[in-house]
Amino acid sequence: MENLDGMEKLIDLFSLSHSRLIDIKESTMSFEILLTECFSCDRTFPCNPDLVPSVRDDAGVRQPICKDCHAMIRANQINLNIPVWPLPHPEAYKPKPSPY
Repeated sequence: MENLDGMEKLIDLFSLSHSRLIDIKESTMSFEILLTECFSCDRTFPCNPDLVPSVRDDAGVRQPICKDCHAMIRANQINLNIPVWPLPHPEAYKPKPSPY
């Protein structure tokens, strides 16, 4: 598997035995990602559950907001000259590194 890159390396990984794949998995980084619905537009989107912007619903529960809705709400706040939400964290809509 040495000196392989791109697709050749991927094909070589698939040809390895199951026990070898476990060894490779243990040596690579894994990620967590939340697929959720936007509270504003109901679209499903991926996000980092710890960093995604959210609003509280009528029951006081935090509900996630997608990137497009966040940008639209923020633009409306600027136009209405009311307090503006901060920009989302740069990692808010990306996978979260997993400790496992």
